Amino acid sequence: MQEYVALSEKERTAFLDRLIDQMQQRRQQGQNGNGRGPDGPAGGRQSLTAEERDRRRKQRLDLSTPEERAERAQFFADLRRRREQRGLGNAGWGGRW
Repeated sequence: MQEYVALSEKERTAFLDRLIDQMQQRRQQGQNGNGRGPDGPAGGRQSLTAEERDRRRKQRLDLSTPEERAERAQFFADLRRRREQRGLGNAGWGGRW
Protein backbone atom coordinates (compact mmCIF):
# COMPACT_ATOMS: atom_id res chain seq x y z
CA MET A 1 0.00 0.00 0.00
CA GLN A 2 2.87 2.37 0.71
CA GLU A 3 4.01 2.00 -2.89
CA TYR A 4 0.53 2.82 -4.17
CA VAL A 5 0.24 5.88 -1.94
CA ALA A 6 3.62 7.15 -3.19
CA LEU A 7 2.51 7.09 -6.85
CA SER A 8 1.47 10.20 -8.75
CA GLU A 9 -2.21 10.55 -9.68
CA LYS A 10 -1.47 9.44 -13.26
CA GLU A 11 0.53 6.42 -12.05
CA ARG A 12 -2.24 5.48 -9.63
CA THR A 13 -4.80 5.49 -12.43
CA ALA A 14 -2.55 3.29 -14.58
CA PHE A 15 -1.95 0.94 -11.63
CA LEU A 16 -5.68 0.66 -10.92
CA ASP A 17 -6.44 0.08 -14.60
CA ARG A 18 -3.95 -2.79 -14.74
CA LEU A 19 -5.42 -4.30 -11.58
CA ILE A 20 -8.99 -3.93 -12.86
CA ASP A 21 -8.02 -5.51 -16.18
CA GLN A 22 -6.52 -8.48 -14.30
CA MET A 23 -9.65 -8.76 -12.15
CA GLN A 24 -11.87 -8.73 -15.23
CA GLN A 25 -9.71 -11.38 -16.91
CA ARG A 26 -9.90 -13.66 -13.86
CA ARG A 27 -13.63 -13.09 -13.63
CA GLN A 28 -14.06 -14.00 -17.29
CA GLN A 29 -11.99 -17.15 -16.82
CA GLY A 30 -14.13 -18.08 -13.84
CA GLN A 31 -17.28 -17.70 -15.91
CA ASN A 32 -15.87 -19.95 -18.62
CA GLY A 33 -15.49 -22.74 -16.07
CA ASN A 34 -17.55 -22.83 -12.97
CA GLY A 35 -15.28 -20.46 -11.06
CA ARG A 36 -14.42 -23.14 -8.55
CA GLY A 37 -11.10 -24.69 -7.73
CA PRO A 38 -10.69 -28.45 -7.72
CA ASP A 39 -11.44 -28.67 -4.00
CA GLY A 40 -13.94 -25.90 -3.36
CA PRO A 41 -14.58 -22.20 -3.96
CA ALA A 42 -12.96 -20.03 -6.62
CA GLY A 43 -9.21 -20.07 -6.55
CA GLY A 44 -9.16 -23.20 -4.45
CA ARG A 45 -9.79 -21.13 -1.31
CA GLN A 46 -11.31 -22.85 1.63
CA SER A 47 -14.79 -21.74 2.67
CA LEU A 48 -14.76 -20.06 6.07
CA THR A 49 -17.51 -19.80 8.62
CA ALA A 50 -18.72 -16.37 9.71
CA GLU A 51 -16.84 -16.83 12.98
CA GLU A 52 -13.59 -17.69 11.18
CA ARG A 53 -13.94 -14.66 8.89
CA ASP A 54 -14.55 -12.42 11.91
CA ARG A 55 -11.52 -13.86 13.74
CA ARG A 56 -9.31 -13.22 10.69
CA ARG A 57 -10.57 -9.64 10.37
CA LYS A 58 -9.72 -9.00 14.02
CA GLN A 59 -6.26 -10.51 13.56
CA ARG A 60 -5.61 -8.26 10.55
CA LEU A 61 -6.66 -5.23 12.59
CA ASP A 62 -4.35 -6.22 15.43
CA LEU A 63 -1.43 -6.58 13.02
CA SER A 64 -1.88 -3.24 11.26
CA THR A 65 -1.34 0.38 12.21
CA PRO A 66 -3.94 3.13 11.86
CA GLU A 67 -1.87 4.55 8.99
CA GLU A 68 -1.88 1.22 7.15
CA ARG A 69 -5.64 0.93 7.60
CA ALA A 70 -6.11 4.47 6.27
CA GLU A 71 -3.93 3.68 3.22
CA ARG A 72 -5.87 0.48 2.58
CA ALA A 73 -9.19 2.31 2.88
CA GLN A 74 -7.99 4.97 0.42
CA PHE A 75 -6.80 2.30 -2.03
CA PHE A 76 -10.16 0.51 -2.04
CA ALA A 77 -12.07 3.79 -2.33
CA ASP A 78 -9.90 4.68 -5.33
CA LEU A 79 -10.44 1.22 -6.81
CA ARG A 80 -14.23 1.48 -6.45
CA ARG A 81 -14.22 4.97 -7.97
CA ARG A 82 -12.07 3.87 -10.92
CA ARG A 83 -14.30 0.84 -11.57
CA GLU A 84 -17.31 3.15 -11.60
CA GLN A 85 -15.52 5.52 -14.00
CA ARG A 86 -14.97 2.57 -16.31
CA GLY A 87 -18.62 1.53 -15.98
CA LEU A 88 -17.83 -1.74 -14.17
CA GLY A 89 -19.56 -1.30 -10.81
CA ASN A 90 -18.41 -3.27 -7.81
CA ALA A 91 -18.02 -6.64 -9.57
CA GLY A 92 -20.09 -8.38 -6.94
CA TRP A 93 -17.52 -8.05 -4.20
CA GLY A 94 -19.23 -5.13 -2.51
CA GLY A 95 -15.93 -3.36 -1.98
CA ARG A 96 -14.78 -5.85 0.62
CA TRP A 97 -11.29 -7.28 0.05
